[in-house]
Amino acid sequence: MNNSYNRILAAAITGICSIGWVGLVQATPINGTLYYTTFAGGTNVHSVDYTYENGITPLTLSNNVGITSTAGADGLLFAPDGHLIIAGQNFNQLHEITTGGTAVNTVGAGTGSYHMALSSTASNAILYNLWNGPGSGGSTSISATTLSGGGLSTNGVPYTVGCTALAGCNTDVRGLAYDPSNNTWYYGTAGDGAAGDFGTVTFDDTLHTATLTTLLNGVYAHGLTFDSFTNDIILSSANIIQQ
Repeated sequence: MNNSYNRILAAAITGICSIGWVGLVQATPINGTLYYTTFAGGTNVHSVDYTYENGITPLTLSNNVGITSTAGADGLLFAPDGHLIIAGQNFNQLHEITTGGTAVNTVGAGTGSYHMALSSTASNAILYNLWNGPGSGGSTSISATTLSGGGLSTNGVPYTVGCTALAGCNTDVRGLAYDPSNNTWYYGTAGDGAAGDFGTVTFDDTLHTATLTTLLNGVYAHGLTFDSFTNDIILSSANIIQQ
């Protein structure tokens, strides 16, 4: 199988905030470049080359280099224009850089910026941004900005987050993932090293609202990733991965 693709992973690894990788999938070998962030300040966006021969040799990393420093660095993903977008933590900013580390643009996130998710790979996709921290922005734990030409252009707009059930729900959203097979957004509220809620979220991008419907409680849904091979959602937190 020779399918080239991009995939973003949120990693619950000490000292590493998020990882993005690009490479070629085939029986053997697999090689490419990983991009990751660290949140301790200084040089906080890095790249490292990897090689992996499935079932033959373990993953090998080489040429680990720091490529730039941004004002805060947590979540990371590839934009449709091929650049990297970095979530700027409590600086309330989003940063776009090239894979070589050259600054392209910085915009206001509209709230604190820790995790992110894209609505599609279109040049005008919506980038949803998550506060993802204590307090979580109150009722505005999510914001969004529409990309232009596949990259950052305008400041983010805060979204009011609410619940469908009269009893309410936890609006401290920490992770988002879109499932194109059923056209549904999923969310998680698990903090770092903890369990939380998992459910669906409906966005109104005109009224700037996000409405949550809880499906499960007590699951490790901090990082969420859509698996295109199985059409399942992969959840992660507290050294636990759930499918």
